Amino acid sequence: EYIIVLYHCDRAKGWKSIVNPGGSNQDIEFGLFATRTPARPNPIGIALIKLEKIENGILYVSGIDAYEGTPVLDIKPYLPSVDSVKSSRNRQMERELGLRNTKK
Repeated sequence: EYIIVLYHCDRAKGWKSIVNPGGSNQDIEFGLFATRTPARPNPIGIALIKLEKIENGILYVSGIDAYEGTPVLDIKPYLPSVDSVKSSRNRQMERELGLRNTKK
């Protein structure tokens, strides 16, 4: 139902070590590696996306945050028993980033 896609953020221009994440509700700066900004020293993106269907060897997906034509590096299955970790520190970081759907 879900897959992990690694892709090359080929349209990202340059990078900074301190960033203010897009979509953040707060005016807080973070270290680059604490965010998912595409402007990285090695511009590799990762996304957990919904696999809608496979037809004639073509994957139809929804929810990816990449441009059409972005080069895909790898595709992996999402396995909740391996890929999901519940952590109070991670939930706190999501609150600080201003992400929605986070419980206090």
